Amino acid sequence: MKLIAKNVKDLDRFIEYLESKGYIVDEGSHAVLLDHSEISEIYIRLKTNLKAAIVAHYLTPYYMAELEDVDDEDKYLEKLLEIKHSGVKWRIPVNPLIGIILDDKLLEIFSEYSDDYPTRNGEEIVKEYRSRNKDYARIPRVVIAHLIEKIMHPTG
Repeated sequence: MKLIAKNVKDLDRFIEYLESKGYIVDEGSHAVLLDHSEISEIYIRLKTNLKAAIVAHYLTPYYMAELEDVDDEDKYLEKLLEIKHSGVKWRIPVNPLIGIILDDKLLEIFSEYSDDYPTRNGEEIVKEYRSRNKDYARIPRVVIAHLIEKIMHPTG
């Protein structure tokens, strides 16, 4: 078992990449946090065998409503609905993906992957999030500890 950090700019493209290599990617627990970011557990399997578990901490287009600093609740909800109906979908990690890797072949596959932001202003969105949320790098720690426990003691 190895613990790694992988810089990824487009979570959905990364998942597609893994699937193109024959892996099954299942998304587990998910939460929207008070800072309007999101966090998910992602499990990577080959057939039925678990090969890795990843914690992804990311932003979605809904964060754009937060960037507008709208004080009026009705206008904020309107902005969220506008984003919902726009059809725009992306997930941009604000931290490196943290993975528990159980298969050395997957380390090689991870190292070969590189990408770009899924939206032209992706880098600016991430920078703004990080400037507003100084402790962002600490967020995945609790979830990765939970994943390690889950993998080491799967029934308890």
